[in-house]
Amino acid sequence: MGPIADAERLGWQRRAARLLAELLELALRDGLPVMRWTVSDAASLVAAPVALEVGQRRTDWEVWRRVVGARMTAEVPTNGRSQLYALAERVDGLVSVAVITDVPQGVGR
Repeated sequence: MGPIADAERLGWQRRAARLLAELLELALRDGLPVMRWTVSDAASLVAAPVALEVGQRRTDWEVWRRVVGARMTAEVPTNGRSQLYALAERVDGLVSVAVITDVPQGVGR
């Protein structure tokens, strides 16, 4: 098996962008919280809440974690903060969605 071709990676990005468009339509329709989205060249999306208030960030993280069916994979305590990671693998059969945030420890529990 040879190296991954640019065309293949572009195809993965296009597929991730298509899923993102569907998720944004869902967000508009259902009034879901705004997230910062990143499209990867490895058939994946990363979502992070943009709310300024930390309790709301955790709530928004939880909402989107449930929407995409992501399983909590880690809560990493670092210097009084918790980094939260959840992953939904192959949401559309290929593209995975990671939902991440950073909040002070103990917020929203």
